[in-house]
Amino acid sequence: RCHRDTVACGHCDEKICRADKESHFDKLHAPESCELCGETMEKRLMAGHVNDVCPNRKVLCLYCGLPIPNSAMEQHQDDANCGNMTENCAECHTRFRKREMQLVDGTLWICRRHLGLPVPQTPSLRHNAPRDRGEELGRGDD
Repeated sequence: RCHRDTVACGHCDEKICRADKESHFDKLHAPESCELCGETMEKRLMAGHVNDVCPNRKVLCLYCGLPIPNSAMEQHQDDANCGNMTENCAECHTRFRKREMQLVDGTLWICRRHLGLPVPQTPSLRHNAPRDRGEELGRGDD
């Protein structure tokens, strides 16, 4: 119907029917604000922004599995209640903080030493932990 009455969109150079020019603009190029961060962009770019780029998009925390805004993830993982959670290494069975380990195949926590990665200078919790409650309170057997 529009074979002879087409125009190039001034935003994306797509050939469109002159009669559809306004609806094409409204669907793809009209400005829209992200509900998560407030940034304004063309409608056609919004899905990619929300899924991949928005600093406030929710991503799952590797350590606890909670959905956290991406911009707050580093602070969340540094929190004593998250990155300091412990797990036994599936290889050596030593207890480490999750931030000192890596999740392998989505199910196994492996310490950095067994993955051939540099080991952080801070010792594992197992080496820092008191042997019994009396030692923790300064009442260990001397």
